[in-house]
Amino acid sequence: MKAILINQLKTNGEVYFKLQPDNSVVYTLNHYDRSSKTYSISPVTDINKERFIKSNKPVFIGFDY
Repeated sequence: MKAILINQLKTNGEVYFKLQPDNSVVYTLNHYDRSSKTYSISPVTDINKERFIKSNKPVFIGFDY
């Protein structure tokens, strides 16, 4: 598993990520909110939930899904 910043996800071609390496919840990136400078993310299992996180937050990629 590898940690990168969330603002580097699209440049690396990644779609799915985790917020913690030992967490079972897998997220996907929705959009960037320019007014609050945050990214909207949703869990893959429930796309009606939405969270906003800062662009300098490290996320974890490179796991088997």
